[in-house]
Amino acid sequence: MVNLKTINKKYFLLSASLITILTAIVLQASAVETNASNIIILEPKEGSNVSADNLTIMVEVKNFNLTGKFGQTNVTGEGHIHYYLDAVVPTEPSKPAISAPGTYAPSANKTYIWQNVTEGTHNLSVQLVNNDHPPLNPPVVRTVDITSTSAQQNVVVDLIAMGIAFNKKSITVPAGSNVTVNFDNQDTAIPHNFAVYDSALAKKTIFRGEIVSGPKKIVYRFDAPQEPGTYFFRCDPHAPIMNGQFIVQ
Repeated sequence: MVNLKTINKKYFLLSASLITILTAIVLQASAVETNASNIIILEPKEGSNVSADNLTIMVEVKNFNLTGKFGQTNVTGEGHIHYYLDAVVPTEPSKPAISAPGTYAPSANKTYIWQNVTEGTHNLSVQLVNNDHPPLNPPVVRTVDITSTSAQQNVVVDLIAMGIAFNKKSITVPAGSNVTVNFDNQDTAIPHNFAVYDSALAKKTIFRGEIVSGPKKIVYRFDAPQEPGTYFFRCDPHAPIMNGQFIVQ
C-alpha cells in the first residue's frame, strides 16, 4: 500500500530544494546585473523639446571607470564614452564603434555639447567603449529622440501716438519673436490702439490691441508671425493716416 504521507513529505522536500536552487540562481544573476557596466542619459529626456544650436547631453555611468586613454591598451572595466548624433550606433565586437565624421565624439566626460544643431527631430545616443574604441561585450548603449527648436527672441518696441500720428512708420522684428509694445497715447481724449494685419486690406488679424483714450500708456504683447514678410500695422480708429509696415525677418 502506498504511503501518501511519505510521498507528500518527499515531494515537499524536493520542492523546497528546487526553490532554494532557483532562488540562488536568481540572486546570482541579480548580483551580476547589479555589477554590470551601465550608462543612463539624464538630459535631455526622451521626447523632450530643447533649444537648437548648442545641445547639451548629460549621462550617468555605473561600474565603469572613465579614462582619457584613447587608443591605448584595453583594461577591463575602463574606457570612455562615444556620443552619437543622428547615427546608427556601431556595436560590432572588436571593431571601433565609430560612425560617420561629425556624427560621433569620444569623451571621458559625462557631459557633451553638440554645437550648431539644426531645428527638427534628432536622435541622441551614447555607448560605453574600450580604450581603443570597440564596444563592450555585450554592448552598453542608450538612446533618446528629441525635438530641437529655435529659442524664442524677445523684442521691445516703444511706440508713441501724438498728433494723430505714430512716431514710427516701420517696425522690424525676428520671425516668431515675442513682441512687447510699450504704447504711449499722448493725445488727450482721442482713442488709439496698435494692431497688426496681414496687409492694408486687414483681412487677417495677427494682433489687435485694446483701444485706449489718451493720455494713457498700455503694454501689448504678442508673437510675431513665423513666416518672414512685410505685414501692416495701424491704429484702428485712424487707419487711413496712422499706419506703417510691420516687417518680419
